Amino acid sequence: MGETGYEEFFSSVDCLAMGRKTYEVIERFGSWPYGNKPTWVCSTRGVSPMVNVNLQSTQTPEAAVAAANRLGFQHMWLVEGGVLASAFLELSLLTRVIVVQMPVVLGDGIPLFGPLATHVAMVQEKCYLAPHGFTQLDYRIREYRTNAST
Repeated sequence: MGETGYEEFFSSVDCLAMGRKTYEVIERFGSWPYGNKPTWVCSTRGVSPMVNVNLQSTQTPEAAVAAANRLGFQHMWLVEGGVLASAFLELSLLTRVIVVQMPVVLGDGIPLFGPLATHVAMVQEKCYLAPHGFTQLDYRIREYRTNAST
């Protein structure tokens, strides 16, 4: 694996999905960091197309995944936390969860997942300790349980 493993990971994904807020944060960077990979922005509000973005707007996670499947894509990267990630989990649309822990305490931010009505059992497949102090945890979704109260 390279120094951070990002290049290897990024080459393994066909397309991306994100929420409007994440898209707007990236928009403020001034340039698009994800090349020409098709990107679905799941939002009920439209977004302004950025230069060099292969933008595929949609309103729902189901529509994004269905469109990606129709186009033959197999590995979608959900570039998002919080509400959209929870929506993908609620719909059993995630197969892997990769969590990167940085040696920084922010004090505020977007939670990894919002409240869920389901339990999601995961199995850790990898743990990578990078030279710059971050840890990458790679989990595979083992099982979705439909009632969180049991």
